Amino acid sequence: MQGDWSNATTIKFLELYEAESAIWDAKDKNHKLKHKVHDAWKRISLDMNNIPIEELKAKKKALIATFRPLLKKKKASIRSGAGADDVFQPIWFAYDIMERFLGTNFEVVETINTEDEVTNSDRISDILLDVRLATFGIVLIPEDSVWSSLQVPLTSCPSIVM
Repeated sequence: MQGDWSNATTIKFLELYEAESAIWDAKDKNHKLKHKVHDAWKRISLDMNNIPIEELKAKKKALIATFRPLLKKKKASIRSGAGADDVFQPIWFAYDIMERFLGTNFEVVETINTEDEVTNSDRISDILLDVRLATFGIVLIPEDSVWSSLQVPLTSCPSIVM
């Protein structure tokens, strides 16, 4: 039945999937119990005229792959300060039913890079320089370090005060 999923069949599947929160809701007490989750999939399969569980899971994966970018786009339009009329409204047939029960499951989290890329490349360059100098027995000592104020030179290896 893989290619025979009408919109009505898909909506029926989503309603059955919604009713089995052990599958999709991490807060459900049975969510981590594999046998309970499998039993939920079996009930959906029976209600869907014995469509194989693997096919149901593949359909769920495809539906979520379509749903998540639409949800992200909608949430981004809300955050942008757009007026109620300007908020993105997906027109995909399965969006509303999926948003009803999965909308809070997929929080769109923006990540912020707190380190600029120049700093990372500078660190890598510094490490490579330290490694190269260490192979020649040279240790770089920053001027503001405790070691740079020593009157006695370090005799174990040459040093250069920066």
